[in-house]
Amino acid sequence: MDALPVGISSCLLGEAVRYDGRHKRQDLLRSVLDPHVRWVPFCPEVLAGLGVPRPPIQLRGPPESRRVVEVESGLDHTAALVAAAAGIVEAADSARVRGFVLKSRSPSCGLGDAAVDGVTPGSADGILVGALRTL
Repeated sequence: MDALPVGISSCLLGEAVRYDGRHKRQDLLRSVLDPHVRWVPFCPEVLAGLGVPRPPIQLRGPPESRRVVEVESGLDHTAALVAAAAGIVEAADSARVRGFVLKSRSPSCGLGDAAVDGVTPGSADGILVGALRTL
């Protein structure tokens, strides 16, 4: 039987792609699931061209006009992240990805726990999660 394709935030596999140039490797996740899945890694921020390291970003505004901006400068990266998320959704569909493991509290990958306007704990979906909900 072929391994099940599962999308995963690259930082959880140990790739140093986070804003601070670090990772969030999850050894338990890897040790339990590696024999059963084929990981399909992605990082929306890197795909959007934000670089590593990069200034921290956050979600701002109400759901109907949500933006993704750099915390300090206010530089808006919404269009680039929305395009990157759309590319991930398309690639995941092509690769027949059957599930996702996402980095919590991320403005891209957070599942109902991303902060909005700097308020923690968060209560919003990240940009990628919003795109994935269209599958």
